[in-house]
Amino acid sequence: MKKKQKNKKKPKMTISSGRVHANIWQNKTKNDKTFLNIELYRIYKDNEDNYKKTYSFSNKDALDIAHVCKIIHGQTATKITIPKKTNKGE
Repeated sequence: MKKKQKNKKKPKMTISSGRVHANIWQNKTKNDKTFLNIELYRIYKDNEDNYKKTYSFSNKDALDIAHVCKIIHGQTATKITIPKKTNKGE
């Protein structure tokens, strides 16, 4: 008999470049404010041809990391609005 899988939370967005991947997770604070967390990782195959995930990168991954981060910045900057501070009395 198969066990029921729990409703796993899925990332709001996943972005990839080369071996580098990023999951963007949307979370809420106790005050119901939304914020994002970013998980960067790299996929590789082990000696037995099993896919593995690691959070360690080599210098060869630097441009892919930069590319993924630039995409994330563009995606999140357009979707998140930060309230402007207002000075009272102006």
